[in-house]
Amino acid sequence: MNCLNCCVLPAGEQDARGRSHEIDVMLKRDIQSNKRLLRIMLTGTCECGISAFLRLVRLNNKEEFSHNELLEFREAIYENVIQGMQVLIQERTMFGTPWQNPANEVNEILVRSVEICGMHIEPCTFQHYVSAIVTLWKDFGIQETYKRRSEFQLCESVQYFINNIHRIGQLNYLPSSLDILYAHKSTKSIEDHYFVLEDMSFMISDVGDLFFRKPKLSHYFNDITFLLFIASSIEFDHIRIEDDCTNSLVESLIMFETTVNNKHFFNTSIILFLNKSDLLEEKVRNGDIRKDFPEFQGDPHRLENVQAFLVQCFRQRLIHSQMLFHHFTTTVNKQNIWFVFHDVKATIMQLNLKRTILI
Repeated sequence: MNCLNCCVLPAGEQDARGRSHEIDVMLKRDIQSNKRLLRIMLTGTCECGISAFLRLVRLNNKEEFSHNELLEFREAIYENVIQGMQVLIQERTMFGTPWQNPANEVNEILVRSVEICGMHIEPCTFQHYVSAIVTLWKDFGIQETYKRRSEFQLCESVQYFINNIHRIGQLNYLPSSLDILYAHKSTKSIEDHYFVLEDMSFMISDVGDLFFRKPKLSHYFNDITFLLFIASSIEFDHIRIEDDCTNSLVESLIMFETTVNNKHFFNTSIILFLNKSDLLEEKVRNGDIRKDFPEFQGDPHRLENVQAFLVQCFRQRLIHSQMLFHHFTTTVNKQNIWFVFHDVKATIMQLNLKRTILI
């Protein structure tokens, strides 16, 4: 049986194509009338929420995702869930945490047996693992391991998807807008995205961490108007899985410093998104930033103090006089696109004011 036969095409797909065509017409008109196209480079660290921001842009433009795109997101979500549980199982073993229910050894074997790489996951295939994943998630061994997730690399959306796994595990499941925002899909190449907001036309170049890893690409960014850097606000006690010793916030700061101080961005305004602020509140209540950053001064359990410290960590990495706007955001906050819009307008107003003074 082909599981896709259970899926129904979304009613808004035709509207999505119409909206996309409308935006293309507006952009073409702006370019032909020599109206400036504002170009934003979007970059940041892994798992910081870059992809979610771009999906917010599309949703803000009232662009529905096509049926094929929904199928791709569905498969990505299946992978996020299975890989997330595989990571938790592996780390539970490393920590030496016993199973609360010894019968979960069978569920462990079942979930471990899934080889995601090169595998196409249909709803009927994923449904086969739902019961095992739910049972494992409820086990004390997995819950204790999850509490220590800052010690290893785990997709933050795992909890959201497992909490919704009975809906996601239905044969006729297609991702909701919120599911799409939480889904993790890595950036493998530079992608340009166009959108119009009020009277402004934008092009966002999504480069992920490619700019940091491949400096030879820097020539591509000569005409960048704004730089949007996204980092996770909760990574001050995380360790990079690649070398098991580098602090993840330090890595983000190095990437930020290397990027913003590149010669191509001397006159570029910087917009800094410190993402996952909802999770930061929980971490501040239960953790102590001074363990990893002894230079922190203030109350480590006061959110405002920790936020101010994080902003200062990034701000002091600037060696030029670029304008820096910062926002504490959540991955699925629909206001994120408006933060960018208002920062862009503020920059233009300041530049116009400077020109007026000079005149």
